[in-house]
Amino acid sequence: MTEPASRTNSFDVLRLLAAGLVFWSHQFALLGRSEPVPPGLKETYGGLGLYIFFAISGYLNTASLLASRSAPLFLASRALRIYPAVLVSTVVTMAAGAVVTIVPLATYLGSYETVLFIVKNATLLAGAAQHLPGVFTHNPAQSAVNGSLWTLPYEIYLYLILAVVLTLVSFRGSIVILLLGVAIIIGTLHPHVNWAPSQLRWFVLFSVVFFAGATLAVLERGGALRIAVAGFVAGVILIMLVGERKIAEGLAIALLAVGAGRLTIPTQLRPKIDLSLGIYVYAFPVQQLIAMGTTNFWTALPIAAGITAMLAYLSARLVEGPAIKAKAFLKETSTSRLYLPQRPSC
Repeated sequence: MTEPASRTNSFDVLRLLAAGLVFWSHQFALLGRSEPVPPGLKETYGGLGLYIFFAISGYLNTASLLASRSAPLFLASRALRIYPAVLVSTVVTMAAGAVVTIVPLATYLGSYETVLFIVKNATLLAGAAQHLPGVFTHNPAQSAVNGSLWTLPYEIYLYLILAVVLTLVSFRGSIVILLLGVAIIIGTLHPHVNWAPSQLRWFVLFSVVFFAGATLAVLERGGALRIAVAGFVAGVILIMLVGERKIAEGLAIALLAVGAGRLTIPTQLRPKIDLSLGIYVYAFPVQQLIAMGTTNFWTALPIAAGITAMLAYLSARLVEGPAIKAKAFLKETSTSRLYLPQRPSC
């Protein structure tokens, strides 16, 4: 039987690589060490991993939305992919915090900070909470409980923007190219806007990468992928010449990530199960727990990696797997009234 296209490409491998890069980057920060920067780039390894995540997300989710032409189905599917794993991770992290906190258990459980940690991380729409009372207060990275979650609200915002805009224009994919142009223009201005908060600056950078991936999906659907690649290469060179290296790097990484992800790889190299989300939501608190016992990098690294991989596997099997089956059931049983008549995507 022929494998589904989604399983014959390299996107699962790239997501696993991206999660590993974020893990590697955090291992330095959480032990109070300076992280080496990849040669020739301005970003850390963790930043590189995030760009890969957002580029792949923009490409695959735009292709999915244009194919289904149903914003409700798309958003429900995205919610089932992200929220169950994050919610269980939040509960597990809070329980671990109850064991290691230096404040009385009653104070810990009744704290507004604990309630906020659960509520914000269960919704993510108002950002992600990073602190629990008395947890990791003596670690090199003081008090940060699950710093990885800070990027997930941005991804959810981009899903909403993509779904709303494409719905309003009757799923004409060409609007995504306009969004990419707007994001790049804002991106070239944002370093010079002193009043802009760091959250806005990161959102702009993530938007550039996400909509770069989305634009590649639109142009591929329209049979103009080669033109898109040439345009992206020219754009990277031009933006680099005007001095906006971060924007240029984001576009280049998006192009490389999507290009590499579309490659077919041998069966033995394909992950049997996608651990990337589990690694992403569990690695940080595990690394913080290990940092309570040792700050030796090469001791902490394999221990944290082993525990994180185990938790990611359990998450994939027990939490994400049933949610993915629910996604498939939702798609099969969605009624035809959710869909609009077919129109050209470009």
